[in-house]
Formats: sequence, structure tokens, C-alpha cells
Amino acid sequence: SDSDYAGDLDDRKSTSGYVFLLSGAAVSWSSKKQPVVTLSTTEAEFIAAASCACQVLHGRSKHIDVRFHFLRDLTKEGVVELSYCKSDEQIADILTKPLKADSFMKLRALLGMCSKEEIN
Repeated sequence: SDSDYAGDLDDRKSTSGYVFLLSGAAVSWSSKKQPVVTLSTTEAEFIAAASCACQVLHGRSKHIDVRFHFLRDLTKEGVVELSYCKSDEQIADILTKPLKADSFMKLRALLGMCSKEEIN
């Protein structure tokens, strides 16, 4: 999961994105504007991670404060593992940020997708 921080210049809301991979190929993804204005990049990232975790567990929706505890509990129970991902390997960036062509092509490949030209 990933988010841009206050990326919408009109209302300063962030965009969350996540990708689920199975055997290295994308099987599910989402890119949505967050419903609240966040006060920090950390808060925006927690909202993105909680949204992703909710999808794993049948799309349950919770209030933002509950989402943080929900994510913490899932991590403690071993259901979800949060790990650091280097910026240049953050696959969800393709859903949340404008990218240069080389970054776009790299992330597209990490999603397990290919260009139309590669198919022909």
C-alpha cells in the first residue's frame, strides 16, 4: 500500500493505493481518494495500510481511530506484516503518483503486466 500526501491541490486530501499480488502478478488493486484530510504523511500511510488490511478481511470499514488499532491488532496477531519498502520498489506508486516513463515501466513490470507491443 502507499499514499501521496495531500496530493489533491483543491481539497488537500491524499490518494491511497494498494496492489495484491499472486505469484508475482496483480490480482486486485485499488486507488481512491482518502475521505479525510490527514495532518501528516504517517497518518496518510496508516489510512492506506488500514484500507488494504480491511480488503484482506472482506472489506470491513471502521472509523479512522479504530483503523489504527485494527491494523496494530492484525500485526500483533500475525495476520498482516508491515515491512519497509524502498521508494523505487513501491509498486503502489503507480496508482497514486504521476511517474516518469522509466519508473512507470519498471513498476508495470513489477505488477506482472506488459505493454501492448510486448504481446504482439
